[in-house]
Amino acid sequence: MNLIVSAFSSRALAETAAVYGAKVFSFDFFADQDLKKYTEESYSLKKAQKKYRTEELYRIIQRFLLNNKEKSFYFCYASDWDNHYQLLSKLEANDNLIITGNSAAVLKKLTGVKKKIRLFNLLKKTDFKIPEVIFKQKDLKKINYTADSIYLKKPIRSGGGKNIEIIKNKKELSKKLAENKSDIYYFEKYIEGELLSLQFAADGQNAKLISFSKQLTALDSDSPFKYGGNILIKPSSQLVQKSKTLINLLTKRYSLRGINGVDFIKKANDLYFLELNPRFTAAVELLLDIYGSELFAIYFENDLQKDYLAKYLKQLKKIKAKLILYSFYDLKVTHNITEHIDKFASNNFDFKIKDIPEAGESFAKGEPLCTLIIETESEEGLWECYHYLSELIKREFTKKV
Repeated sequence: MNLIVSAFSSRALAETAAVYGAKVFSFDFFADQDLKKYTEESYSLKKAQKKYRTEELYRIIQRFLLNNKEKSFYFCYASDWDNHYQLLSKLEANDNLIITGNSAAVLKKLTGVKKKIRLFNLLKKTDFKIPEVIFKQKDLKKINYTADSIYLKKPIRSGGGKNIEIIKNKKELSKKLAENKSDIYYFEKYIEGELLSLQFAADGQNAKLISFSKQLTALDSDSPFKYGGNILIKPSSQLVQKSKTLINLLTKRYSLRGINGVDFIKKANDLYFLELNPRFTAAVELLLDIYGSELFAIYFENDLQKDYLAKYLKQLKKIKAKLILYSFYDLKVTHNITEHIDKFASNNFDFKIKDIPEAGESFAKGEPLCTLIIETESEEGLWECYHYLSELIKREFTKKV
């Protein structure tokens, strides 16, 4: 099976597909060193000295398909193709390409202010609450504003906690609403609580839970919302039941397929819905050791008879996390990390380094440098491992520029 994968960073998606047995062709921004292990070919916008734009990836994939008319391909995407249903629709027009997961028509149903309002209204049928949201200045009259209220200015096209702005007073909120002429943003009341996510498999009519995780924000970041990773967690039976109702409602309403995710906040006994991610999500690669080839089979076999969650709960025995290591400052990678992996050896924890940059590659401060997959006995041990690995990478493999 020939499979094209595309995302901002497609290594995790490519690895998951390769375990299933697909011949993978990757198009992303980074084309990290370890991506090559899982692909027949890979294309990097960064190596071509181009800025990241999904439109640019579309043009390159379109050219690739035209140059390989005699072959047929499947296409699987991650962030941020879900924000570009028009481009996905154009790809669907190719005779030698079949889209897996959610189609352009499904994504269109989830795009824009009116569609988001309909989604929020649908959720009234579940046990998930919606934080107070404002789309227009006239909505200010309806809100319960207090002196300690904090609102977040969030892009309608979401992903990775980017471009979120904190608004701390009503005057500023009114000003921002007046400036929001093109419905690019909406405003959401900040809820302090535990930021969680769930992942689920869907076949267009039915859905099954496959995992739960705690979302982390990036350490040492100037943004409190920048994505920093995930820790797999075991949910309560009550959370499982409420989540099952949610994902089956969403799946039936939007005909969701493949792997999807939901971000939400848990505050005491209340659950607040934040986002539906109708695509392969960042936390999914943590499940490879649990599900193996079954994970990517979700896209092709449309068989939800398996009790995924029972397997997940049985096999999740340690703290398992994915942590993004961001550049400490403007730097250059001085050595090949893969060739010196023995320097990282430790008896105290199990870890893998993923999304490995090449020697000589440059990064601006705050750009993702690599990914750490860590398994430990305790959360304290997790952070001990993270700091050990980050300091070692900083000292031995990078140079400030």
